[in-house]
Amino acid sequence: MRILASSDLHMQLRSFDYYTDRKTEGAGMARLATLIRRKRAKAEAQGHIVLTLDNGDSLQGTPLDEQAIAADDGPHIFYRALDLMTYDAAGLGNHDFNFDLDHLSASLEGAPLPILCANARRLDGGSLPVERWTVFDRVLQGSPLRVGVFSVLPPQTLIWDADHLAGRVAIDDITQTARTAIAALQECGCDVIVALAHTGLGERHEKPGQENALWPLSTLDGLDAIVGGHTHLRLPDPGAPVGSDTARGLLNGTPVVMPGVGGAHLGVIDLDLARTATGGWAVASGQARLDPTHAGEDADVTRITDPLHRATRVWLSRRVGYTPVPLHSYFGFLAPSPALELVAGAKAHALRALGCVPDDLPLLSAVAPAKMGGRGGPENYVDIPAGPLNLRHVFDLCIFPNRLAAVIVTGTDLADWIEMSAGLFNTIAPGRGGQILLNPDRPAHGSDLFYGVEYTLDLTRPSRFGEDGVLVDPGHRRLTSLRYRGRDVRPEHRFAVALSSYRANGGGNVRALERATRFAIPNLLVRQCLLEYLDQNRFADRAFRSPCQFNPIPGAEVIVATGPGAAPYLGEISDINCGSDGLDANGFERLRLRL
Repeated sequence: MRILASSDLHMQLRSFDYYTDRKTEGAGMARLATLIRRKRAKAEAQGHIVLTLDNGDSLQGTPLDEQAIAADDGPHIFYRALDLMTYDAAGLGNHDFNFDLDHLSASLEGAPLPILCANARRLDGGSLPVERWTVFDRVLQGSPLRVGVFSVLPPQTLIWDADHLAGRVAIDDITQTARTAIAALQECGCDVIVALAHTGLGERHEKPGQENALWPLSTLDGLDAIVGGHTHLRLPDPGAPVGSDTARGLLNGTPVVMPGVGGAHLGVIDLDLARTATGGWAVASGQARLDPTHAGEDADVTRITDPLHRATRVWLSRRVGYTPVPLHSYFGFLAPSPALELVAGAKAHALRALGCVPDDLPLLSAVAPAKMGGRGGPENYVDIPAGPLNLRHVFDLCIFPNRLAAVIVTGTDLADWIEMSAGLFNTIAPGRGGQILLNPDRPAHGSDLFYGVEYTLDLTRPSRFGEDGVLVDPGHRRLTSLRYRGRDVRPEHRFAVALSSYRANGGGNVRALERATRFAIPNLLVRQCLLEYLDQNRFADRAFRSPCQFNPIPGAEVIVATGPGAAPYLGEISDINCGSDGLDANGFERLRLRL
């Protein structure tokens, strides 16, 4: 039996970058379709049973998503494309809940294939048109074969999209739900059971409420194969942790595949089946691998997605403003960033315009770079030239449909929030070269820059908080200076902060925000804040300047990976740039910098 699997396609239906309005060599669903057709036909010609499955994070990710929702012309284009590609079932991921529940339900209604989610359920009496699991009956060598498939996603989805999910949806523990699903499918007489697990590797041992639970899932009796995802990593991978069999794609003996993001790879799980004493089938052995997607675009998928593709390009071409300087994210936290300043200014301006800041408190703005390399690859950066701004540029600066949020924090909480964000950086020793500056376990979108204050970090000191937000050591402090308008911020000072709903709801595990007071504001997308800011030609304000500085570290030289597209902008970091070590194995430019 062969399982063909995708995950985290994020509405990448075509090999096209809608932010730059040009074709790409990336994969996309249309190219993936060509590879799937070839693999499926070959396996079926050899007499194998084939299931084709998708593991969620499907409906959000490119500007196509909003146009697909607005079209409202029957089943969602993503699921129509899956059906055309002979997919058998699809699961849900956390980003599929980014839009409100009514839009999600409308997208799922009438889907031409089973949509699965075993651990999410409505609490408000509304419908979530999904199945907890499904069963496929096939015939193998003249005998019936019954295959059960279920899907699970992170309970943290409730935190990330609390604005429209709180009190309306419950999401149960991944591993406990899997046990229930396995037992139910065994009761149905399934010979083979497969999990669509929208979750990453995570911790090795089971804990309640895990976001990433592939390790404990792989130990469950009765589970024969797992399709993972969510973290955009790839498995099998030569760099996979000890305890996995990278040659055969096994985790605790269970075949597990994680196909990365955007359809660049297809997951392939092969299961060898053997007769049981009762005449049924059982999995004797299995293995998993990844196949890269280098095929051309499938004509049928191109045809059905073409109207949406064309309409989206026209929509995104609308002129919305002008920028006198390039807007890019190649240097992130290391140099002044007009791109981040622009978004920070738009959020603060929107909050001021609403007139709802209590007690005329000082107003700050927290912003995180959404595109700064990482798992998105060396082209995953904002790169907007000076000149006219179109709607596509606004989407490039605000790729997630986050809402504007507002909180009141004390000086103590602000300092801890900054310390948590500073965990993005590794501890750097004086007098040494070749030190990696950014912690690969901390995604850039989990760390904020704070506009409206000025602060200095000492990276020779260890991080105060772990990735989970838990205090590592009360003696660890990287923050050496925090000032507002030239005066030191005291613990009892209070500030209003404009931020994204993702961060306010708990995304990034900032424990200091649990102590903050959130105040009510109208429902407004950050994207809309930016559009209105540009419409009023507010870019010239640029009231916020680069807020973060580093204490000098004598003799230290650090390595920072950035996109090759940074070359025209290297003059912006000429005071710290020591040269380049060239491209690494993943295509990133390795810059040597002094702090």
